[in-house]
Amino acid sequence: MSVSAKRARFSIFDWLDESGRGMGQTYDERLKMLEYADRAGYYCYHLAEHHGSELSTTPSPNIFLSAVAQRTHRIRLGALTYLLPLYNPLRLLEEICMLDQLSGGRLEMGVSRGSSAFEGERFGVRREEARAMFEEALDIILMGLSSGVLDYHGQYFQYDRLTTRLRPYQRPYPPLWYRWPLRALAPSLASPSIRPLATPNSCWNATGTSMRRTAPTRTGGTDTSRTPTMASPCTSTSPRRMR
Repeated sequence: MSVSAKRARFSIFDWLDESGRGMGQTYDERLKMLEYADRAGYYCYHLAEHHGSELSTTPSPNIFLSAVAQRTHRIRLGALTYLLPLYNPLRLLEEICMLDQLSGGRLEMGVSRGSSAFEGERFGVRREEARAMFEEALDIILMGLSSGVLDYHGQYFQYDRLTTRLRPYQRPYPPLWYRWPLRALAPSLASPSIRPLATPNSCWNATGTSMRRTAPTRTGGTDTSRTPTMASPCTSTSPRRMR
């Protein structure tokens, strides 16, 4: 193994919890920190999505990440994770395209069904339906990002040859972060052409959930050159509060 292949790349996992200061001040302080992280060579900034909790003041990760994209130049960025059952998949895939273009192809796309039944219930999503909604939404998002056309008829979402005019900077779509095991997720991720690239210890969120990353290439394979090997939490709150 070459020296370059052994090099560790450090990332920041954040959930921007309530700081006791004003929200605007908290946002500004974090953006300044990310300017420093960008200059220091950090690989990626991962931002969690939470609702109705002191754990997060960024219930819409894409809004904050748009500001990050404009304040930084090299660091990659993305939600870890988008809570897919809470989204209209068409709207989210369009926002993903926008953010990938705004960042110049630096977007990383984390996806999950969410770990908190309480948060889903706030949006009318029942826990027993969350997995099926997640699988449908992910299939739709990957279909739209890859082809620009949605032709899908599921239990929760239906699209009949709908054309999406926005396209991501990275083709066919930005690198994915998803919960392990692979086969328990959407059929799109179980395709033989998309393989997990990292070890189970490559990235752990604050609940101890193993996350893996795929970076598909234009030919349908995977790109191992962009696989980070370590993630570093960054927050003033103890990770235990996530449980």
